[in-house]
Amino acid sequence: RLQGAGLKQSGTVSLGDKLVSVPNVVEYLGANLASVHSSEEDQFLQLLVKIVGFPPTWIGGFYSVKDRRWLWSDGSDFDHQNWAKGRPGDVGAGETCIHINFGGQKRWNNALCGRSLPSVCSLRLLPLRQTIH
Repeated sequence: RLQGAGLKQSGTVSLGDKLVSVPNVVEYLGANLASVHSSEEDQFLQLLVKIVGFPPTWIGGFYSVKDRRWLWSDGSDFDHQNWAKGRPGDVGAGETCIHINFGGQKRWNNALCGRSLPSVCSLRLLPLRQTIH
């Protein structure tokens, strides 16, 4: 579970026959909370969490108060959205992180980052596409 706006996760990692404690398993593995760039990716995440009954689940979107826009924690473009009706809600109230599976249509909602929810993480195997100007 992710705790707090710092998106930290504590736990252990198996190294051979040893379990090693690390302060942030996601960071240790070089992973991020999942970013979503298409309806197909959105549906894929739904299939992943369907196994455990569609709980509200963190993904890597967050609102940058400084930039006044939504961003992905992995640095990729925020080029797809699937907000529930009437969302995003009040970011001024600190609801600056995104979870999936909100409402009857299981869409996105913004919520307080400190909520304890399951999360979906991803590990990028290929570099981000870069635009050459």
